Amino acid sequence: MIVFSPMPKDMLKLKSVILAPLEGITDELYRELILNHYPDWDLLFTDFYRIPRHGNKTKKKLIDHIGTRILNTPDFFNKTVVQVLTSSNDAIEQTCQDLNELKVQWLDLNAGCPMRRVIYHKGGSYLLSDLDELKSIVSRLRKNFPHFLTVKIRIGLKDDKNFYEILRMLEGEGVDAITLHGRLQSQLYAGTADWNYIAKATDILKIPLIGNGDIWKASDAFKMYNLTNCHSIMIGRPAMRAPWLAHLIKENKNEILLKELQVEIDNYLTRLFEKNLEYGFHSDQALKRVKAVSPSIFSDFSNGIDVRTKVLRSEKFETVKEAVAELVLESVSE
Repeated sequence: MIVFSPMPKDMLKLKSVILAPLEGITDELYRELILNHYPDWDLLFTDFYRIPRHGNKTKKKLIDHIGTRILNTPDFFNKTVVQVLTSSNDAIEQTCQDLNELKVQWLDLNAGCPMRRVIYHKGGSYLLSDLDELKSIVSRLRKNFPHFLTVKIRIGLKDDKNFYEILRMLEGEGVDAITLHGRLQSQLYAGTADWNYIAKATDILKIPLIGNGDIWKASDAFKMYNLTNCHSIMIGRPAMRAPWLAHLIKENKNEILLKELQVEIDNYLTRLFEKNLEYGFHSDQALKRVKAVSPSIFSDFSNGIDVRTKVLRSEKFETVKEAVAELVLESVSE
């Protein structure tokens, strides 16, 4: 039987800047890179761990997902949030037991993933259309996980008809905070995140609300705080594009020179490439990982499209370095 311990009061500090879970990106390798070189991030979410059906996976799969280097480095582990994706048929109780044995202090339920294959298997944003299923899952997690428990959601699946009911239900089931991405599932990542819903959620909740969606610049973070009064912020795709964004936000820095940005980009891509080699990946695989974060990283430069094309067509990392060196240098204001 689990003996519930008091929630750490400083688990979620006011105005925390949080790295969102990004499938295929925020694995152990990437999170270790961020923790080593961009320490201004207060918390980092794992990409989602798919809770297995009963007996399908071992505890080792969970350990590998979190990462042994992360688990064995207290400063890194204390900043790590484990996100899970699940449906009611999965081994929720066993997974919670494994998490407790690993001394995980923060667990997050993914009820916001918009991808169709996840929806098909009744996970992620699907749960926003089935409140009984969502409530059952959250209840089981709450009963079996005694530490900080959160849920990441969107406005809704195809509409917002369940929006307020979902918020009240989650709070009533004892979750400690909610992250809200200001889009419907049906929007995927198109259009603009509607921060008005973040403001509405903040108004009615007594627990912290973490705002998420379209924080591309430091100035966007300041605007979100001012417009929504949210407790903290979470950043996903923009963080993959610019992991130094947390530092700019913490330093209240709204301007950056492209010359500085060019150096940041070169350092970031080089570190990512080298970290992949350190983890034992072949140079071709490491280059593929560099390309995965590159599509929008050069957009502030006048010749950014040409550089992006060269990077994406490159067959060796040296070509990436050459392309970054060709970026046209001017001043840019956020």
